[in-house]
Amino acid sequence: MLALSTAWNVKRHENGETLVEEIVDMGFSAMELSVEVTEKMLEEISILSKREKAIIVSLHNFCPRLRKVPSGRSLLDAYLLSSPDDEERKKAVELTKRTIDFAHLLNAKAVILHLGEVAVESREKEIFDYYDGGKRELSKELILEVLRQREKKKGVYFANALRSLDEINIYSERLNIRLGIENRYFHHEIPNFEEVGLILEYLPDSNIYYWHDTGHARVAQKLGLVESDESYLKHYSNRLLGIHLHDIVGFSDHRSPGTGEIDFKIISSYLNDHTIKVLEAHEISPRQDLISSIRYLESLGIA
Repeated sequence: MLALSTAWNVKRHENGETLVEEIVDMGFSAMELSVEVTEKMLEEISILSKREKAIIVSLHNFCPRLRKVPSGRSLLDAYLLSSPDDEERKKAVELTKRTIDFAHLLNAKAVILHLGEVAVESREKEIFDYYDGGKRELSKELILEVLRQREKKKGVYFANALRSLDEINIYSERLNIRLGIENRYFHHEIPNFEEVGLILEYLPDSNIYYWHDTGHARVAQKLGLVESDESYLKHYSNRLLGIHLHDIVGFSDHRSPGTGEIDFKIISSYLNDHTIKVLEAHEISPRQDLISSIRYLESLGIA
């Protein structure tokens, strides 16, 4: 079963019913609810789910859409599970539990988590510009400097992320909702490649799993953070819960699979019938590209 993330079309709709109709009309039998889905939409989708007109496989934390976002933050990093500010961390935990509650209500299988970040200047624009401009050595030197700063400061942030996971894991087990720890796009975010393994070792018999993002893995490979974008799957496929399928051109990701640089045939060998598969294209991708992506992924045995 191939699901589509509502990140693709949620901004074009004011109610859950038309949002679902557009996705189903394209040939998708399931969907993941993104952070932009409002509580009103979610309640409408819940009714459709009970009528078996909408299959919800996963929710992306935080969902439903937050009514207030702190200044300088986005819906995806409004409150950080890694924050050294205990009030903020507790707020992130409570909002995550709320997402889990809605996942349970919708009979979803999983909630995808961003664990936060280490508070260093990421300098991603300079790093990406150097890379795209052919100045690969300058890009490499700059990212190494950022990573050195990250390593010095990461202790308290990573410890707080684990502390948050401990609390959320206990809650998720009560409701039988699995949690997917997503590999991240930016190098200052948590977890990096090694930290995925540390988290899975820390919580070996739990509701915590690895969630693979194809575009983020390719960025890590470009920046020299992993040997290849396949590295994550080679090491963590035994704890793989699900996957966000999207393509990338340069550093522009969330494009329809088959329209960019990623070889999805290689990825297909790590997936099975139990893997939650979500096409996570954003509105940059035309409708016809998504329909073509269904056929493309089906030809690889992914859909």
